[in-house]
Amino acid sequence: MDWKNKLRNAGYRITDAREQMMDLLINTQTALSPMQIHKALAEQGSQMGLVSVYRNLAVLQENDLVCMVFAPDGSAAYTAGGIGHHHHVLCQRCLNSASFEGCEGFADLIQEIEAQTQFKVQGHLLQFYGLCSECQKNEIHV
Repeated sequence: MDWKNKLRNAGYRITDAREQMMDLLINTQTALSPMQIHKALAEQGSQMGLVSVYRNLAVLQENDLVCMVFAPDGSAAYTAGGIGHHHHVLCQRCLNSASFEGCEGFADLIQEIEAQTQFKVQGHLLQFYGLCSECQKNEIHV
């Protein structure tokens, strides 16, 4: 992902904070909360405050460089962004995440929703929960 050029082209500077955050998110498959991002960066020696984490997440999300997903408890977590329209599946145990494309089969569902609600659907958020392959291996079968 050429995230630096994307930010520059949008008029943003490549700051140390943004570089640290992107490096962290690109190098982990686990969705991280803002607090977890802050803690991980502090453990790496960063002096970035929690408010800066939130501000930078907003900029990175606005530029489609990070994606917000929802942990099973409903809290927000972030992963490095994918290219184009995509969705996520999130492990309910370890919060490992994977993105996938494809929502061609939703046309009928969207028409049905529009007919039932009188809304004009303009977008959607789709996320699945399950167990990643590693957590499946560790699951105790009864």
